[in-house]
Amino acid sequence: MQEEKKENNEEKIKKRNGAKFAGAFLVTCMMAASFFFFWAWISYEKKLSAEVIRAGLTVIYFLPCMIGGKIVKGIYGTSSWFIALILGALFFGLLYVCTLFQRQVMPGFSKDMIPVLFLCMAGALAGAISSRKSSPPKK
Repeated sequence: MQEEKKENNEEKIKKRNGAKFAGAFLVTCMMAASFFFFWAWISYEKKLSAEVIRAGLTVIYFLPCMIGGKIVKGIYGTSSWFIALILGALFFGLLYVCTLFQRQVMPGFSKDMIPVLFLCMAGALAGAISSRKSSPPKK
C-alpha cells in the first residue's frame, strides 16, 4: 500500500517537473519574442546599421536563454545544468523552425547557425550555473 502511494507521488512529481520545464520554455520563448519585437522597433526608429542589429540579435539569443536557465535552476536545484542545455537546444530548434517558415525552403544546417546554437545553450547554461546558491528543488 505504501509502495503504491510512493510510486504515485513520484509520478506526480515527474509530471509536475515536466510541466514546470514546459512553463520555463514558454517563458523563455515569450521573453525572446518580446525582445525581438522591441529590438525591431528600436532598429527601425533609430535606423541602426546592420552590425549593430546583429550585435543586438546576439544579445537576444543569449539573454532569454539565460533567464530560462535561472528558472530551470529554481525548479531542479543544483543538478540543472544538463536540463538547461536541453532548454537552450530546444530554443534554438524553435528558432530554426521559424527560419524554415520564413524562407519557405529547407536550408541546410550551415556554419552560420552553429554560433547561434552555442549562444542559446551557453546562455541557458550560464543561467543554470550562476554563482548564487540555490535552494533544493521544490516538490
